[in-house]
Amino acid sequence: MHPLELTIRRIVAENNLPLTGRDVVVAVSGGPDSMALLHILASLRNLLDIGLHVVCVDHGLRPGETGAEIALVREAARRLGLAFEVVQVDTAAWVRRHRISLEHGARELRYRALHQVADRLERAVICVGHSADDQAEEILIRLIRGSGR
Repeated sequence: MHPLELTIRRIVAENNLPLTGRDVVVAVSGGPDSMALLHILASLRNLLDIGLHVVCVDHGLRPGETGAEIALVREAARRLGLAFEVVQVDTAAWVRRHRISLEHGARELRYRALHQVADRLERAVICVGHSADDQAEEILIRLIRGSGR
């Protein structure tokens, strides 16, 4: 088992995370962090006794680029034998209507979409490949990559 898989398994056990027998909605953008998360969770799904449902949120901000990213995620889900869906949101309209930053609006809509999918699946939990604390995330990424600085 890969050391990162062991770490995730330990974190789940130490924090008593209620995953057994539940579906996990995995937010996957196609970037390296979320794709790594997807593959790690897929490798642990039997051990953790979880179902995986892959969700790609299309914010409608990069029409010429997101198609390839969605196709990448769709193919990864297919190869792993996982349910997959794309949720379309209109971030530009949301930002204008609520007079908030693009980043804030995209985050709000992404989490709304993920919660809607989780609610529909019943008893599902959401897993994303980033944290609220960007500095901690950066430190973790550096440790994983071996630089530590």
